[in-house]
Amino acid sequence: MSNSLIAAHLEALRAAPTAPDAETAAENLAKQVKLEDLDYRDDKVLEQLYAFAANKKSGYERESAAVGLRALATHLKAAAGPLLLASLPVLLELYSDKGDVVRLAATAAVRAILALFPPEATREVLHELLAVVSGEGGGKWKTKAGALDSVRRWVEEKSKKAERAEYIAAELGNILPTVENAMHDTKSEVSNAAIKCATALCGTMPNPDLTKHIPALVQAMQSPANVPATIKAMSNTTFVAEVTAPSLAVLVPLLSRALNDRSPETLRRASIVTTNIVKLVRDPAVAAQYLGPLSDAVNRVASSAAFPEVRAFAKEAAGVLKAAGGDVQADDSKKPTANATDELEDDVLTTIVAKMPEGWAVKPKFELPGQKVQLHPSQRKCLLFAAALGAELVRAGRVRAYDAEKVVWGRCVGTYISGWARGQNTEINGVEEGDAKGTAKGEGWEVAQAVRTHYWDLERCVDPPLAITGANCLPHPYPSPIFTGIRRASSSLPYDIEACQGPKIRYLRWKWKWEEYTPEGFARRKGLSGCWVGALLVGRGNPITLIYTGSLGSGPRCWGASSRSGWTDMSDLLAQVENFPPQSEVRAVMVEHALQGEDASLSILDFIAGDPKLDNVSRDAIAEQLREVGFDDERQAHAVGSLSGGWKMKLELARAMLYKADLLMLDEPTNHLDRNSVKWLEDYLIAHDKVTVLIVSHDSGFLDNVTTDIIHYENKKLVYYPGNLSKFVEKVPEAKSYYTLAATSVKFSFPPPGSLIGVRSNTRAILKLVNCTFTYPGRKEPSLMGVSCALSLSSRVGIIGPNGAGKSTLIKLLTGETSPQEGTVYKHPALRVGYVSQHATHHIERHLEKTAVQYIQWRFQDGHDREVLEKSTRVLTAEEQELLEKDFIGRNGEKRKLEMIMGRQKLKKSFQYEIKWRNLDHKFNTWIPREELLEKGFTKLVQQFDDLEASREGAGARDTAAHLVRKHLEDVGLDGDIAQYNEMGGLSGGQKVKVVIASALWNNPQIMILDEPTNFLDREALGGLAVAIRDWGGAVAIISHNEEFVGALCPEIWYISAGRMTHKGKAAVIEDAFADGKFKATPKGSPIGSARASKAPTPSASAAATPAGSGNEGTALAPPKAKKKKLTRNQIKAQEERRRIRKLNWLTFGGPKPEDTDSD
Repeated sequence: MSNSLIAAHLEALRAAPTAPDAETAAENLAKQVKLEDLDYRDDKVLEQLYAFAANKKSGYERESAAVGLRALATHLKAAAGPLLLASLPVLLELYSDKGDVVRLAATAAVRAILALFPPEATREVLHELLAVVSGEGGGKWKTKAGALDSVRRWVEEKSKKAERAEYIAAELGNILPTVENAMHDTKSEVSNAAIKCATALCGTMPNPDLTKHIPALVQAMQSPANVPATIKAMSNTTFVAEVTAPSLAVLVPLLSRALNDRSPETLRRASIVTTNIVKLVRDPAVAAQYLGPLSDAVNRVASSAAFPEVRAFAKEAAGVLKAAGGDVQADDSKKPTANATDELEDDVLTTIVAKMPEGWAVKPKFELPGQKVQLHPSQRKCLLFAAALGAELVRAGRVRAYDAEKVVWGRCVGTYISGWARGQNTEINGVEEGDAKGTAKGEGWEVAQAVRTHYWDLERCVDPPLAITGANCLPHPYPSPIFTGIRRASSSLPYDIEACQGPKIRYLRWKWKWEEYTPEGFARRKGLSGCWVGALLVGRGNPITLIYTGSLGSGPRCWGASSRSGWTDMSDLLAQVENFPPQSEVRAVMVEHALQGEDASLSILDFIAGDPKLDNVSRDAIAEQLREVGFDDERQAHAVGSLSGGWKMKLELARAMLYKADLLMLDEPTNHLDRNSVKWLEDYLIAHDKVTVLIVSHDSGFLDNVTTDIIHYENKKLVYYPGNLSKFVEKVPEAKSYYTLAATSVKFSFPPPGSLIGVRSNTRAILKLVNCTFTYPGRKEPSLMGVSCALSLSSRVGIIGPNGAGKSTLIKLLTGETSPQEGTVYKHPALRVGYVSQHATHHIERHLEKTAVQYIQWRFQDGHDREVLEKSTRVLTAEEQELLEKDFIGRNGEKRKLEMIMGRQKLKKSFQYEIKWRNLDHKFNTWIPREELLEKGFTKLVQQFDDLEASREGAGARDTAAHLVRKHLEDVGLDGDIAQYNEMGGLSGGQKVKVVIASALWNNPQIMILDEPTNFLDREALGGLAVAIRDWGGAVAIISHNEEFVGALCPEIWYISAGRMTHKGKAAVIEDAFADGKFKATPKGSPIGSARASKAPTPSASAAATPAGSGNEGTALAPPKAKKKKLTRNQIKAQEERRRIRKLNWLTFGGPKPEDTDSD
């Protein structure tokens, strides 16, 4: 009866004249098949539907086949998945059909069948689909494109994307080569589908460091021409996360291509990336499986590359590969073999059949040879599918009695057993229909749990520490291949943090998962805070010091870190820390100097209120929080762009507190803060005892006051030291550099300053302000009022004062960044000034795509400083442009128009300039005194030429060859390889400051002006900078709130408060501030006097007239020099004889070479 009904429905489906008729017939067929027990398996329903699909003469039958397969998937659900999986190639072949209705029906059927499978079946599903792409299922381009699109949809399906990602990533090594080959298909449709598919597949990589590079990685797969650009981007990436098999499946082919490139630059970058990547591979088995091709390529580069530098990088990479185990083949004895895999699946199948109720196992009509378990072919196909998934769960150690594991076993094993349960309702994903949470336990579920329990008992027997007392432990026949590599969390400590560092590498691994803690609250969980320390700060540099406050047994903590190189974006770091909880569980807020350099026109209150994260906070609450950190109502109305660095830091703190942070991270919070503000911050952090605070700071005094314990990074491990920073230094003497300014490992060396034309006195004013007043646009009160000051060659000036007092404004007036509304600025025409601004990176922020070497070469390639002419004081206004159009009346009444200044030469105590006239030849050029040009309004034009000449005198004599620029950058503490090969966009804050300092020193300036130079520099770099400034022969003016730094270097202080300046005269420098216990302002042989040698304070233009203040060098005559007596002819002969004999004796007997002098 049943056979005839199924045959009738099949015939009705085949002969259906319209689509609705086909739908009706397919529904009837599926319902009848569902009602049948086992008979339909022998009626070859699927084979007949495949025959309909293969009928080339009838489009109706092909459409009916697709409709019928979709109906079977819809009604039989997941239990029939293994039987319907083989129909995918048949349906994909229909994608090439000429009829639109056939293609649409086939697409619907494919999607219905794919929806039947759980994430754990990813390997089986993708293998079936990609077999079509590789040509096994047909070569038509629409079929291939359809298969690739199906793979992409499987990956990107939103409802199951997160669950499938892990299983897709594990298969990347097997499926990406097929997809990559499809990118080179002659049909653009297939190629485009493959590119989209590869992009989706790469998006499943668990490594967040590679996420931003996915488009570039796919482009490199598509075309070898894109490999160098991709390698360049990778070499500028800081790697943090562990590199696992999915990441290597993508990266190894790319690196192999790059290591075969002809370009030395690409070979160098590829060697560096290989080193960085391999250092983060933890599993030796993964290294042996994937890194073999890299080992061969790297060894070839190390032995045959043309450039020694490239060979050196390749040798380093080869050493890292060898240490990681990438130069050997995978040890087959330590991983399951193919036979062991088959044996395990057979064992799971046997166990499933043994646990099934009596009568469920269906014997075949004829005994099948070579099978241990005799089953009906259709049932065997379903149970083998379940056994394959079960075997993977066993290998992964997912056999424990957790609710999550039970659900997984239910949908991976129980589902396919339930289809053969007589009298049972068909289950969906391992649970009965109508049960959304997966808690119902049908007989298919019970069988699956029995199989899981069987393997859980075996695992406990193999691993005695996990055995339960009284358990029946039976020897397992396959202990090695089955239970190899089962993952467990460490039980020795509540946390286990490991770190690995290298160039551009910060590797963080938090082995214990957050779920293991189940904390009540992050800031209040006893003993929890210590678990976060290494994960947050291990990536800041080498080496690092980590400090936190609070006891291990109670309460929130305030941690701090004093590191030796900067990582300014710790928010990205948190996102890359493995197992770090999401913001919904622990609200972590980063406070850094993000506002520095922004030209924010909004008022302070509007700026905070406009933050989308604070939409639920009222303006009154925002205003109250701003008042708490010092912003009164009047200051809240000021524009954000008008705030000083210290006030911007307070604004960041206020915004962070409004976020209601559980974890508050402060990156260099004392930068830009004056003494009172630092004290306020200390009290503020101590008072807020309900928030866990993590601090990164180089301020030793600040850390001493707020920390009670130190965690020191030693040999890639975190070592705990009780006590504050001073106690730590007592126990670790080599850490004394935290309290001194000596450079133990970082050496700065400044080039000697150049000489100035006409300046014979070290106390003559060469840069001064006279009664200057400056007001920022939009402000009523001036930032500076009636300020007068002067700098000479012997000056060592420290500029101090509260936040917002006008210190940076004063510097901008001195350097020509801005012009005063009142008063005058005098600068020696040949003076060169090196300037490092408060927001130091503004010097280079338009050139972040260049390396440091390229930036200096660009800036000084014409023999002068290109950026000098960009100052606002040197840019001609519209009125000054009109002056160039006015006639210049000469002495004879002839009218001429000035075109440009061509040259300059000394004229008495001033200069005269060679003027090129418009529309006249050079032979008509005229020399005009400086004073006459200034009187006629050509001040900026003269200043432009003076700046150009001064810059040319300093930089013009310097060769900008790459190796010389690299040496110059190394002299200021920047690693040579980073300087020459790394783009500045990827440098840390401290490294960028070093680039700016090196650029400012390239043209040998006579004055260095440093605005907050200690910001972003670690203690080692700060010590190197201090020693270099101490030993340098030029003048120095420093703005800093670091009293230790200023007190050690500057005997003269300018104190600025409320826009007015007070000279505090000379004071003794702190001579014991340096570890070497010495202070010398000028090195031996320096042509310029030092501040120490100067008896009188640096003069001020507002003081009584002095030779320095007035610019007069005095009229006193120098003592006459005695005339040198001319030697006679005999005396000259005798002198030459003595010198000859002396030289012969030196050549014969050795010793120091004698010098020839006039007195010998």
